Amino acid sequence: EYFRDRGYRTGGFIANLRYVSREYGLDRGFEEYQDYALIPSQIIGSTMLGRLAIGRFNAWFDQDVIPGRKDAGRVVDEFLGWQGRGDGRPYFAFLNLFDAHDPYAPEAPYDSMFQTGESTLRRIEFGRRHSAAEIEDLRDSYDGAIARLDAELGRLFATLRAQGSLDSTLIIVTADHGEEFGEHGHLAHGNGLHFPALHVPLLVRWPAGGVPAGVEVKESVSLADVPATILDLVAATRDGAIPGVSLAPLWAGGAGPDRSPGLSELYWVANQPDWYPVSAGDMTSLVRGRYHFIAGPGDREEMYDIVTDPFERRDLLEHPEWVDTAASLRAALARFPIVPRGGR
Repeated sequence: EYFRDRGYRTGGFIANLRYVSREYGLDRGFEEYQDYALIPSQIIGSTMLGRLAIGRFNAWFDQDVIPGRKDAGRVVDEFLGWQGRGDGRPYFAFLNLFDAHDPYAPEAPYDSMFQTGESTLRRIEFGRRHSAAEIEDLRDSYDGAIARLDAELGRLFATLRAQGSLDSTLIIVTADHGEEFGEHGHLAHGNGLHFPALHVPLLVRWPAGGVPAGVEVKESVSLADVPATILDLVAATRDGAIPGVSLAPLWAGGAGPDRSPGLSELYWVANQPDWYPVSAGDMTSLVRGRYHFIAGPGDREEMYDIVTDPFERRDLLEHPEWVDTAASLRAALARFPIVPRGGR
């Protein structure tokens, strides 16, 4: 909305039809918003009978057809088609990719690129504990999906380079969550708040805008500060409508003002397996510096050093020397109580 109101072309190209489609209001401000595709699986899966038929087909023939699912190649093609119809105005584009999501079913050769055995497990079976071999198989499939995404992003950037616009385009690559593969007894995401599910990439590239190449920022930051960072980089005037703090000082060697807290929240959902942390209630967590403090459900607390222990295998709360650090993080997290579901 901000950029549309200032004369930019705005386009959104969406693969996640569960939470990013126009039904959720995320098309606001976009002149072009391509979510649902006119493809066979979408047409068939638009009815209850069609979804049932697709489910039977997947079970009988060991397939992973998802109604309406678009792979990264289609999303990139949608964007490039829209970008190629430009009218000379600058543009703001949002590409939402979904390949690295259960079921992990990239096309060949990525489907078997990392497989170490003969079996190929691509779909997590909800409510069932998976064996170590099955988890390894799922991780191999996930890595193949990541490689597929990487290849499509490479094609996108190569196309922009061939156009002569890559270096003058601000590019940000990030994600909304990570994925767990049994590090804490469960799989996927949305089941707990351990760091593997929270840690996501954040890459910023813009040579023409002064973003230095090859700089790696070690500090943890919040995605809540990405919009403010974009406006800072393009020297746009902030009128108070966009919250957050620019991350630009971090790669310039300075600390800058206090950034948004690294908060995460997870609501309790009914009928979850009892080995999922969230099955017992709501959860919150705070990342500050090198420490990650998790609160809930109930009175349960955990704390980890994500620098030396990124997979969070050593709970620091089991060691008395970390009591003061835990108290500080507990007090900081208490300033941000979770909002009851449906509340304000």
